[in-house]
Amino acid sequence: MPAIFATHGSAGVLACLLAASGTVAGALPALWMRTLSRPVEVAALASAAGLMLAAATLGLLDAAFSLVDAHGTGRGGRLGIIVAFIVGVGFIALLNHVLPHEHFVKGAEGGRHGGVSRTGWSHPRIWLLVIAIAIHKIPEGLAVGAGFGAPDNPTAWPVAAGITLQNVPEGLVVATSLRVLGYTRAVAAVTAASTGILGFAGGMLGLGTGALFIGIVPLLLAVASGAMIYVVGGEIIPESHRHGDEDNAALSLIAGFVSFLLLDLALV
Repeated sequence: MPAIFATHGSAGVLACLLAASGTVAGALPALWMRTLSRPVEVAALASAAGLMLAAATLGLLDAAFSLVDAHGTGRGGRLGIIVAFIVGVGFIALLNHVLPHEHFVKGAEGGRHGGVSRTGWSHPRIWLLVIAIAIHKIPEGLAVGAGFGAPDNPTAWPVAAGITLQNVPEGLVVATSLRVLGYTRAVAAVTAASTGILGFAGGMLGLGTGALFIGIVPLLLAVASGAMIYVVGGEIIPESHRHGDEDNAALSLIAGFVSFLLLDLALV
């Protein structure tokens, strides 16, 4: 077993479990709530976006640049981080284009089915919704796991805590949206909660890869950062603005961003 995994592996696994538990906690209210008020839904989505944006930039990218600077790789190392960031963006953009999936508001996207009406899907609809969630749950998990692949990474716990917090409103929105679509309380809560498994899987991938190939940890962090920012800009922020409550969305996004700053202050 690599020494880095023996040293940091237990903390990384705990952080990945913590992040997954955020989704579970957010999904549980669907057992007694059928829907969210529009302002609450907007605030939940936008605050999650703010947390993700801060974690991706102030957490992941900052750590990636710090690690390559510590290894003395200079401009070449920093250029590698930028390239890895673009790879993360491109990877999620490709998945978004290729995989058939469905968003709660935007509807059907991806694959040869892109643009068809919701009633035109041949796949069970719930799986298309889960695929949409998986497209950004896995990069979130990767961010948590990879953060613990680097020794003495000061942003590892703030990023893990930030992603845990943003998973709570995200799980709530997913579960209540499934209720609105007609799924039972149990199906809605269990489906939303189980998406945390996808984040945990991504975390184990990041943690294991970082343990085996410690030199690529900065690149993993940059890939995860690019993937998360694509999701924030391409999915979460547009969803939070679809009801026209821009002031609420903007203030909630800022509140989420500031929450990460406070986490970083408290945990570093």
